[in-house]
Amino acid sequence: MTEGTTPIEIRLTGELGTWEVQLVGGGNMHLKAHSYTRQQDAYVFVALAEGSPRYEVELARIPVTLVQRIRGG
Repeated sequence: MTEGTTPIEIRLTGELGTWEVQLVGGGNMHLKAHSYTRQQDAYVFVALAEGSPRYEVELARIPVTLVQRIRGG
């Protein structure tokens, strides 16, 4: 944390699912998130947070060109 900053508490709406992202180069990533969408040239993984209204917190953004397959949830 940067000196002089205040931590922010984020309350999630529920348990995060586990997503396995198989990469084109043969590697795997395991991510915890509520969901993902494709936004232009990237897959974006998000968590849903409590609030009025509820809002999304972006957790990861992976270029489409690096992804072979996504499984889980």
